[in-house]
Amino acid sequence: MTEPPQKLRTPVLETARLHLRPMRYEDSRATQEKFPHWEVVKYLNAKIPWPYPEGEAGRHLAEFIPKMEAGELSGWAICLRNEPDELIGRIDLRPYKQGEEMRGFWLAQEYWSRGLMTEAANRVTDFAFRDLGFA
Repeated sequence: MTEPPQKLRTPVLETARLHLRPMRYEDSRATQEKFPHWEVVKYLNAKIPWPYPEGEAGRHLAEFIPKMEAGELSGWAICLRNEPDELIGRIDLRPYKQGEEMRGFWLAQEYWSRGLMTEAANRVTDFAFRDLGFA
């Protein structure tokens, strides 16, 4: 497998209905509100604490954002195009490591069954292949 570039980028990406922008510290409020629901969390990585502690979103972003800014990984807030500041989910891209997923994502339950996550995932996957040179 061809290795991706040494440094990853997290540019703004758009789709017909979505605005994907880099995660930021201010997203902790919306994340803490929309993420810790069992139906959202149950299929994700076992490293995620459950029940999700109060303040965990802020703690996590304090670790995640510096890694994103250093180009170690990419992380986008999924927002509707008409509300580009309001996070409704998240999608991440990581370099290939044997046995680990390269992409992770979640979407607030009230936005399910509309094809939004498919739209976001397709856009990030396209970015990974075409712009970053993932194999």
